[in-house]
Amino acid sequence: MNWKEFWQEQASKKNAQERVGRINANSQKANAASFLHTVQHIKTQLSLQQEHSLLDVCCGNGQLAVHLAPDVKQYFGLDFTLPLIEEAKQLPLQNAEFLWGDASKLITHVPSPVDRILLHFSLQYFEDAKQRYELFNGLFQVSKPGARVLISDIPDASRWKAFYKSPLQRLRYLKQKLMGNEDMGAWFKPAQLARYAQGFGFEVSILEQPSHLPYSHYRFDILLIKPLP
Repeated sequence: MNWKEFWQEQASKKNAQERVGRINANSQKANAASFLHTVQHIKTQLSLQQEHSLLDVCCGNGQLAVHLAPDVKQYFGLDFTLPLIEEAKQLPLQNAEFLWGDASKLITHVPSPVDRILLHFSLQYFEDAKQRYELFNGLFQVSKPGARVLISDIPDASRWKAFYKSPLQRLRYLKQKLMGNEDMGAWFKPAQLARYAQGFGFEVSILEQPSHLPYSHYRFDILLIKPLP
């Protein structure tokens, strides 16, 4: 899947949350409520403090920035879809800086090491092994010692049937997988992903999502901590 083309096209949607794939016209109220639960979950896991700097990787049009930037000293949002970044720049956030760039080249785009990093609902789009390696290497390089990195809403490879529920959906998924063109992107095994992150020097915790979060039935989080010297 060419995700750059996909998100470029997605940026033309009418609703702000539709543009970042977080809501649809048939269930706006339900999704809006669950979105706030997700925001609180992110804040709790990152343990945000007013003195922190926060990097939001794959930030889209800043839907999360509105809720997270007020809780920190400096917020940086990075995304490779220019229309979404231009939209985010219009938000009335005094401490936010939005950067246009590829998340697999974090060292190039992030001006200084940060205290907290978020990669929300996006790891699945790093299907290429080289790109994924560069992402994790970048996460380690741009985080301060002691920093917390939350990678949230990761599709769990052991629970794909909880998402593809009907026989037809499952057949379609297996056909996509065979062709290497999955419309959900990559699925991950939690323990395997934890070992992968540890290889970059992170301390890793696998987090089961609370049941009230909208995608807890088939997604999980991991929390990475960069050790102190």
